[in-house]
Amino acid sequence: VKMSIPSNIISFSEPSLLLESNQRALVISENHLQYNTAIKEAAEQDLQYLPKSEIEKRIREKRKQMEAAAKSLDFIIAAQLRDEITVLKQQLKTK
Repeated sequence: VKMSIPSNIISFSEPSLLLESNQRALVISENHLQYNTAIKEAAEQDLQYLPKSEIEKRIREKRKQMEAAAKSLDFIIAAQLRDEITVLKQQLKTK
């Protein structure tokens, strides 16, 4: 049985195509990281104006979300929520 690969599927048999694809993925990853960093910095600035009770409430909410994400095996989201909880706890110490 002979199988043919559709022409719209990229072949990575050429090293240059694979390198080009990896470079595009790296650029996308770097842009995503810069975007996430900007969001995190903006969120941290907003935290300084929140009362202690609101920060504690957000910690509880994020902990529930983190546990739900881990339970559904979405460990990337769970890790992001863990990091957000850490930022909230640090802000709580300054109150």
